[in-house]
Amino acid sequence: MHTTGALPTLSDVSGRRHLLASAFVMLTSLAWTIDLATTSRPWVPEAAAVLGVGLLGAAAVSVVLILVQSSPLGYRLAWGLLVVEGIIAAVGPVTALWWTGVALLAVTGALLTDASLGGWIRQRPPATPVPGPAVALSLILLGVGPAAALVSVANDPGRLPLLTAVTWLVLAWYVRRWPGREWAPRLATPVLAAAGWLLPAPTRWVWVAGTVAAVALSWTSATRLAVRPLVERGHPIPIPPELAPADVLHSAGLDKRGRPRGQRR
Repeated sequence: MHTTGALPTLSDVSGRRHLLASAFVMLTSLAWTIDLATTSRPWVPEAAAVLGVGLLGAAAVSVVLILVQSSPLGYRLAWGLLVVEGIIAAVGPVTALWWTGVALLAVTGALLTDASLGGWIRQRPPATPVPGPAVALSLILLGVGPAAALVSVANDPGRLPLLTAVTWLVLAWYVRRWPGREWAPRLATPVLAAAGWLLPAPTRWVWVAGTVAAVALSWTSATRLAVRPLVERGHPIPIPPELAPADVLHSAGLDKRGRPRGQRR
């Protein structure tokens, strides 16, 4: 006998809330990026562009960490984004889009209050997480440009857009495991730190502080050995349903015996 119309379980609601929270993280960053693109005030257009692209990039990383890895870092990064977007709201001009962004900030903050619901693909954090220094290096490479743009306010950021683009290229080289990945940040970050002295203050000080920290982190053994990609490539191996992890069975809509949930015999 089969039953239909079964009530959603707590796990079902949790999974949907994860998707909803992640969607609002992206929507909020998109709204403030559009706001920066249309008004840019009090930042000059070049700094607003760096800040806006940085918001979208960090939001994408946060969503992947939440949904794929069920990583607490994804939640922390999302909360950091909300703080930055709150600063943008505090100093930016009040427009119709500003009100939309503020409303999205409130909703996203409410959805992120529970960080214990597990991810969409993985319900628990990985047993062997990426080493902390490697994570810190990646976050610095991702955020040093937008952070420097944030403090520039109405000042001309100089060559900051170009330096930020190079920094993001180094980050992609490192996390994508291209040939020489461990040497890319080791060789590039000292040059980027030296080039930062050509930037105007106060942008210069944030850039130099961030890139000098990246230089120190790039020479640690943890960053050299952190070669595990975010999502491993593999091939299917047939196993009995009883041996499959519970979160995998749940994602497939099956119970612990490998049968569709809600089905009775």
